[in-house]
Amino acid sequence: MMSEAGGIDFLQIPLVALRARTRKVLSLGLNCTKVIPSPSGYPRDWRGLADIAKVSLPPCDNDPTASIICQWERTKSNVNDLREALKEIDRWDVLDDITEYLETDVKDYLNTSNNNDGCLQKIEPDFALTDDDVQRKEKGLGPQIYDAFLLFADEDKEFAMEIVHKLEGEYNAKLCLKDRDLLGGVSIEHEAIMRLISQRCNKVITVLSHSFCKSSVNKFFVAFAQALAIRQESRKIIPITYQNSKLDFPIQLQHYFILNYDRANNFGNFWDKLHQSIKAPVEKIREVQIEAPSNCKEIEWKSNSLPVKEWDCTKSVNKEKQCKELKVEELYTVDEACDNSSNNSAELERLKLTEAQQDSEPQSPASKLFKKTKKLFKKNKKKVPVLSS
Repeated sequence: MMSEAGGIDFLQIPLVALRARTRKVLSLGLNCTKVIPSPSGYPRDWRGLADIAKVSLPPCDNDPTASIICQWERTKSNVNDLREALKEIDRWDVLDDITEYLETDVKDYLNTSNNNDGCLQKIEPDFALTDDDVQRKEKGLGPQIYDAFLLFADEDKEFAMEIVHKLEGEYNAKLCLKDRDLLGGVSIEHEAIMRLISQRCNKVITVLSHSFCKSSVNKFFVAFAQALAIRQESRKIIPITYQNSKLDFPIQLQHYFILNYDRANNFGNFWDKLHQSIKAPVEKIREVQIEAPSNCKEIEWKSNSLPVKEWDCTKSVNKEKQCKELKVEELYTVDEACDNSSNNSAELERLKLTEAQQDSEPQSPASKLFKKTKKLFKKNKKKVPVLSS
């Protein structure tokens, strides 16, 4: 079939020839839901396009038209199929909007095909894992980074779709789902999911249920995510559950705090808490070591004070010995020693030395009382005889 302008055969042009600008116009025109169907009975929006293309409806996608085009172009569809589909769903307005862009895209595709031996664009297999990667590659952007990978059992698909609808629709989060985002033909599905979890997804949301806990595949991905968390020293797994019955959690998750849908709603908004858990930044804890400058040296502390003798109150006091030691000092005062011409200097030095030694040595309670009494009488310059027992 030939177009009206330029004589271009759209039957020979695959859908991969559509550039980002054309895809954007298609999304703007078809993403809005229409109530009145077309004369042929198809919905006049992206749902009708999905029916004609015979692709699965994208669940809770922000751009369903782009997802449909990405799925459709994996088949042997061409640009003419797209034009006929727009006519079938009675969207002539969208067809008019993209006609000029289609002609430009086809010319660019033909020029590129001639220069590259019929190959429009080579996308590295390590780069393209999801539909978003293909779209970003065409725009010259890097691979898509997701906020979280959603891991759930097939029996919990309804609750998983509610998570996607809430987080992507109301909180503008970007989630990755195996059945929705993974490209067809990717070799070794488990390996692709492991690469997405380790390189493209910041967190892993696990919807815990009886079916999930019985799945060996899900347990494997949980163990892999936990190993990444240990190696990266960060919080990777966010376990949630909507079942109040007792579950036999995997051993890797038994010590995690699990968000419970019913209990969390009793104390606030479950979705707010889940979104905050995804967006919460987690920094690695670094050990800070304080090192002394190289010019600092250790100084050994030494005390010049004399060792202090402790008084042992448990031992009996020898009163006779104490009184004999005090007889030498009881009849002399400092003034009398100075007045005595024969023993002036020698007695003074001996008296000072004896008093210093007495002050430094521990004294018994009896000697302290005796010393106080002696000082009182010395003040009046009187001599007090000491009677031996």
